[in-house]
Amino acid sequence: IQESDSVISLVPGGETDRLDLGIRQGWMIAMRKWTDIPPKRKKNDCILRENLVHKENPRAIHEIATLLLELGFESEKIHDVLRVSPESIIAQNALLEAQPPGRFSYESSDFESHRSQMIKFRTARELPM
Repeated sequence: IQESDSVISLVPGGETDRLDLGIRQGWMIAMRKWTDIPPKRKKNDCILRENLVHKENPRAIHEIATLLLELGFESEKIHDVLRVSPESIIAQNALLEAQPPGRFSYESSDFESHRSQMIKFRTARELPM
């Protein structure tokens, strides 16, 4: 059971109990992070102002996948999310937003180099909550 953002404790119980608690924990983290993960926009939705579109937070998605894996859930989708750091996705999105692909072009090696430089901030330590 997740007691806090950084503490998970083991609770005795049968397989049914573990599954039930795991599903409840998954729902709880989803409810805590829901504002960072908007629903996918339908193709025919009309958005009048593009700046109103809320983008999903890669860190929130990564945190949910991490917790689900720690709770014993496994799927290819969870592993796909965990293979890529949220910092890498944020850096990629920032580069593409600053220099839109329709107007600018990066050499593949340059793009990777710029993204690598941007994610060096991963050396920052997370502060206790």
